[in-house]
Amino acid sequence: GRVRARDKVGLWIAHLLVQARRPGARVRSRFLGREGGDFGLGPVADPLVPLAGLVSLFREGWRRPVPFFPESSLAFAEAAARSGDRERALAQARRCWEGSPRRPGEGADPWNRLCHRGFPDDEDFAAVAAAVFGPMMEAVER
Repeated sequence: GRVRARDKVGLWIAHLLVQARRPGARVRSRFLGREGGDFGLGPVADPLVPLAGLVSLFREGWRRPVPFFPESSLAFAEAAARSGDRERALAQARRCWEGSPRRPGEGADPWNRLCHRGFPDDEDFAAVAAAVFGPMMEAVER
């Protein structure tokens, strides 16, 4: 199938861990989708910095529901990077959250509905999306 946001996050974490284990190595990682889509990452100057941010978010998730939804958060981060317009990026993330009749969005997940009571279009959502996907998007190889 297509390369999903959760695939990208998984590759990003593995990529950072390998690079942290091999300082100075020019590590490249690639995820190949069956439908021809692929996703590649290049070397990161200091992999411990984004890893520390991800660990911090993970720990925060033990204290409270962190508004991270892979597809919606990636939609926000990509739209914000393209347009620089926060409202446009939130609208894109909301469309992803709501989904469609053929493909339910992350808002249809009962746990997300219970924890977040609707689309979390606040600064916390934007900050988490930027923390997870901002550094990753800088490492993407086209």
